[in-house]
Amino acid sequence: MAAMGAMMLASCDDSLDFYPEITTNESNTMDKIEYYEAEVNNWYSWLPKLMDNGKIQGLAARDGDSDFGVGMSGAISASKMSQPEKNDRYNVYYEHVRSINYLEYYASNYYKGDQADLDVYRAQARFFRAYESWLFFRDFGPGTIVRGVLDPTSPEVMADRNTRDEFVDFMIEDLKWAIASGCLPKESDIRNTANEGHVTVGAANALLGRICLFEGTWQKYHTEMDEYPEANHPTTSGSRAERSRYLLEIGKEALENVIADNSYELFRNEALGDASYKYMFILESSVARNPAGVLKSANKEYIFANRFDNSTKLAAQNWVHTYRSSGMARHLVESFGTKDGSPRSTDYSNPRYWCHENMDPRISELGVNFMGYMWTYSSKRDNYDEIGTPTVNSTISFLPGVSKWSVETTCGANDASYDIPVIRLGGVYLDYAETLCELNGGAPIAVSENAHINLLRKRVSMPVKSSWTLDEIRNERACELYFEGYRVDDVRRWAKGDELFGVDLEGLYIGKTEAERKNVFIANPCYTVQVKSLTQDILDTYRWMQLEKDGKTLFVFCDPNNPPTYDQAAAKKGPDGKTLFVAGDPTKTLTNGVKISDDGYYLIEEKESRKFEKRTYMLPIPVDQMVLNPNLTQNPYWN
Repeated sequence: MAAMGAMMLASCDDSLDFYPEITTNESNTMDKIEYYEAEVNNWYSWLPKLMDNGKIQGLAARDGDSDFGVGMSGAISASKMSQPEKNDRYNVYYEHVRSINYLEYYASNYYKGDQADLDVYRAQARFFRAYESWLFFRDFGPGTIVRGVLDPTSPEVMADRNTRDEFVDFMIEDLKWAIASGCLPKESDIRNTANEGHVTVGAANALLGRICLFEGTWQKYHTEMDEYPEANHPTTSGSRAERSRYLLEIGKEALENVIADNSYELFRNEALGDASYKYMFILESSVARNPAGVLKSANKEYIFANRFDNSTKLAAQNWVHTYRSSGMARHLVESFGTKDGSPRSTDYSNPRYWCHENMDPRISELGVNFMGYMWTYSSKRDNYDEIGTPTVNSTISFLPGVSKWSVETTCGANDASYDIPVIRLGGVYLDYAETLCELNGGAPIAVSENAHINLLRKRVSMPVKSSWTLDEIRNERACELYFEGYRVDDVRRWAKGDELFGVDLEGLYIGKTEAERKNVFIANPCYTVQVKSLTQDILDTYRWMQLEKDGKTLFVFCDPNNPPTYDQAAAKKGPDGKTLFVAGDPTKTLTNGVKISDDGYYLIEEKESRKFEKRTYMLPIPVDQMVLNPNLTQNPYWN
């Protein structure tokens, strides 16, 4: 690898690493333009997968520390964190920035060709420096700004952190430089070329809009900043309001530039219909993971993504198995509305109360329907013309299972190759709607039928709204962006930790009273024909039927023209006297020891254990960094 590539592997005690490990002659090596291209291409390996990858946090894994029920680590959402000795995510930021800054150092000192030839790499360097700074900033707040290559005498080595405003302006400056350079292409100009997947002007504008929305709302809602010690750079509420509007205006223009770019469109395939939302996330390059046979080349929604390929770049992570076993908590379930605008069902005796046919289709695409079919990564189903060996979600779960990111055809456990969207158009539409609403003082905004946030509704056949409130926009973010790494950032910037994180973490409804619990759906048995004996004729002919007697319910997969009686089904017999396959226990009652919240919901974790503390709005600077540089100021409330 070139000198810069070798330096990426160097290990130093100080996270502000400044000692390069040089294994080649710089003047000979770095005079070749292909080495600059190779180094920039290497930076794309820093993009997130779904699960954590070494020092790089996974996109879906980040949602595991929210109120939506996935992972439920509690480090942030329940403030179950102490100051660590070290934090790899802190260190990797300066490692990556060092590699980026060396590009300019070598370009200025060793490249003998036309410097303009390197501007396309400089533009990508500015984008990546802003992107890496953003990942750092959203967790740790501002760091020490490093614009160039350091040596032991550089003032940055022992400097305190920059102010919040300075660090944000640093990111904005880099992105504006990259955009103004004219060197970043439009996505439409590189699609289906060897450069597809590289940084575009649309990606730079979208990232600029996201950063400005994050900090613009942070400045507006974090009134506790008045309590920060002087070293943490406090600001008055008046100056914060002015700063907030300044940032939101910058973000608004950037997001409008993305929307005006004709490179992108929401993914919807007419054959897939409303299920386009689900299948978009598992599109692959040469293997069709959907019944319409659509490949990822049809997806024009992704603006910046970690790209994979069935032949050349597999995920090497078990996405297809891991996320099928995840679960959705009450906060997420109750974020979804109905197609006709009526209140969500409270008929808890119906096991589909949370995902029935009148609900927003996205919840059924996210969650696994009760008595619905599930094909897993080992389903022995190579295409959608085959039945394979599906399973039936006959287990009444306290926590609805998740189908987002899960495949329905046979796939090696670590062989998924769908792209991971760092930024997609759906997120841009939501960022834009929220930015407009915040600039409108939080008052409702008017949105035409075919504009931004309403297009997300139309994609899944949900009614559009002529007017959107701030709460409705925030709610739409929950429905659309679940499992894509947004929730922790959203709750933090809204300063809603107490309200959304510091409460009971709940699953589905069980019942407030003992009498209610005896008839709630989780205590009902369900029967089905043996799944392995299914044929296409059975799938086409049989239907799930609900049988009731004396307030009790059975679910039976049967010929609707010849259903068994309740007594026959309870005796595990069909109308023809043949034995039915039992997919549930007729004697099942509420499991002993299951915790139930005061509201009657399955209690995952009680609020007493989830007290949110405002210190975790930002993570602590690790101990090793405070020792290396005693001039660093710790984040508020961690001392």
